Amino acid sequence: METDKLPIGYYLKKTDNLLTENINKIHSNFGITRTDWQIMHTIYAKPGKRETELIALMKEFSSEDSLRNRIQKLKSEDLIENQNSLYLSEKGKNLYHKCLTRQTEFRKQAMKGISEKEYLELINTLEKIIVNINNQ
Repeated sequence: METDKLPIGYYLKKTDNLLTENINKIHSNFGITRTDWQIMHTIYAKPGKRETELIALMKEFSSEDSLRNRIQKLKSEDLIENQNSLYLSEKGKNLYHKCLTRQTEFRKQAMKGISEKEYLELINTLEKIIVNINNQ
């Protein structure tokens, strides 16, 4: 495949770096980390999980120790309630929605000028690359 474009790895890495940098800025502005956000988002999407269940769901994002530490931090800041199961507190829900609103604005900016068809084609292509690499 001849092209004057750089290798795909460059575009993947550059996109990941820009997305990560900007999402991290959003989280930082709200006083949380990316891991904190992922914990809060998982609890929001699947409330009532026990801490061990939440950690099992999130093991791809961080180590068990790191997740336990971040969960304890969120509890100490009254963002998570623990009643045998984990829930976002009212303070946690408010923070979650404010952060989500800002992330949604960022995502819209990132996707500006990209049709749903183009987005799905890109996702399908990346899925094929993942399958090809996993089947080596």
